[in-house]
Amino acid sequence: ESSVLKILRGGVYVLSGSFDGQIYVEADSLDKVQLVFDDVSVHCKDNAALYIKEADKVFITLPEGTESALSDSNFYSVRNGDAKTDSAIFSRADIVINGKGTLNVNGSYKHGITSKDDIKITGGILNVTAVNSGIVGKDSVRIASGSITVKAGSDGIKSDNDTNSAKGYVSIYGGELDVYAGKDCIQAESALSLYGGSYNLSAGEYLFNFSAGKVMISGAEICGVGNYLSGGGIDSSVPTVTVSSLSAMADSDIAVSTSSGEEIISGHTYCGAKLFFAASSGFSSGSEYSIAIGSETVSGIAK
Repeated sequence: ESSVLKILRGGVYVLSGSFDGQIYVEADSLDKVQLVFDDVSVHCKDNAALYIKEADKVFITLPEGTESALSDSNFYSVRNGDAKTDSAIFSRADIVINGKGTLNVNGSYKHGITSKDDIKITGGILNVTAVNSGIVGKDSVRIASGSITVKAGSDGIKSDNDTNSAKGYVSIYGGELDVYAGKDCIQAESALSLYGGSYNLSAGEYLFNFSAGKVMISGAEICGVGNYLSGGGIDSSVPTVTVSSLSAMADSDIAVSTSSGEEIISGHTYCGAKLFFAASSGFSSGSEYSIAIGSETVSGIAK
């Protein structure tokens, strides 16, 4: 069994250096814990690299100019009587990720980052790779800012509480998101709202897996490819372009331009796909646009 660094009360903890083992947080249920990642590297060979068993809220702060990394392996053993941990960062409390530094998370067992409550991201450069899902907030995922890259074998970003209609939602207000998902890029149960931010999305299945209503888009700039758009449809305050029956190749650049050659939006596809979707304030409803995806060029009309 790997070594364990235990944090048992609220407060501010600055972590640096390399560590083979687990950061374990079990504070009082009313305690707030701040973990400052100052160029820290943690790999756990048999469980979550960061396991938050109890606290009111845990802040993961990334100071500017730092680069930290957390990773697990493809084998887990039972620790602390809990056989249900399954992510490089696993929490039973709210998580807030903030700052301006970089955090690399590699989930080799299942998921990258999981909270059984809420996940909020207000800043930082976050790179998440996972064999299953990338970022999972059971009750909610809220993103205000940051540069977020997710490469996931299953779903990219999701909130999957399907027993409480006030929970299970994803709300994104800003940031730069680059999401490649073997299944769905963004999944939610009760609401999926994109109020801002820029998105480059590649999905093996749905771009937005949400069927309880329409995906709300307001102010977001989106360039995405997948095989399906959304189970419940799209309600967008900015013009959108949708083209189906593509034969887009993986690892191809995307450029959407006007008839005069002015580029409106661009992106990159990591997987083959049959559907293209874009939303941009640069589109004019009723106008036709050229969409170049690798060697393929198609056209679409903004609505």
